[in-house]
Amino acid sequence: MIDFLIISGPTGVGKTEFVEEISTKLDAEIISADSQAVYKYLDIGTAKPKASSRDKYHLVDIVEPDQIYDVANFIEDADNKIREIQNNDKKVIICGGTPMYINKLIYGLDDMPGRDPEIRKKLDKKVEKYGKKHLHEKLQDIDPESAEKIHPNDLYRVKRALEIYYVSGKTRTYWHSRENKPRYNYQYYIFSRDRQNLYNRINKRVDKMLEKGLVSEVKYLIKNKDFTGHEKGFQAIGYKEVVEYLENDINKAEMERLIKRNTRHFAKRQLIWFRKEENINEINLDEVSYKSVINRIMKSIKEKGGLK
Repeated sequence: MIDFLIISGPTGVGKTEFVEEISTKLDAEIISADSQAVYKYLDIGTAKPKASSRDKYHLVDIVEPDQIYDVANFIEDADNKIREIQNNDKKVIICGGTPMYINKLIYGLDDMPGRDPEIRKKLDKKVEKYGKKHLHEKLQDIDPESAEKIHPNDLYRVKRALEIYYVSGKTRTYWHSRENKPRYNYQYYIFSRDRQNLYNRINKRVDKMLEKGLVSEVKYLIKNKDFTGHEKGFQAIGYKEVVEYLENDINKAEMERLIKRNTRHFAKRQLIWFRKEENINEINLDEVSYKSVINRIMKSIKEKGGLK
């Protein structure tokens, strides 16, 4: 018997229709694993579930756009919701496109060394004196595997990787390589599509968001909710480009182009992450029928002894 079913995949792949039918068949409730759907008011650009089916979703619209919500918050909230749903004799489905949230829900947070303000100050002074490239070169000497994965311009992650080493004497690669045992029993499905079709779907999805009034949504929130457009929630792809457009940093055509490009790049990063996951079942939705996907998932759950 498994604790929950996981359905994930890159943005725009088409998860929602499947998960809602499967949840109906299983009498299950859905825990959203989406780092942007947690924010209130930001509806169009995050493609939240329709209001008519929202009652079966959890961890949607739970924090204000100016609040920080991270993976630790998600794990705590998801753990509580899993217990609550199961105590109410319902099944649990985890669905969303934030793979780190799902990974950490399964394995828990790494026992990573904490922050050290003094080390941070020293690193900041190094950047002021020698520039970003100097810190990345330092990371290459200390932890070449992390340096390869972290872009030289990603100063936050470069500094964090160096901080980990200076605090603990062990590299970020070491801490990430430590074996973690799953906290739950689960069945994990990744939906994919042929690359060009996925990109075409993303472009059309962005067009629909703009047609539905994404720009007007952001205008309203800035005018009537006292947001500036620079709060944490507005950093999501789609929102940050609209804010740039409204502040006259880019024109409308460039806004549309950037949203589509950045969303495609995000989908590519999601796919890279998914390939690193263990114990997953990938389904290319371009190669199978809708009915066969539903039947395959329902059959696999039965073979595992069902959901708790």
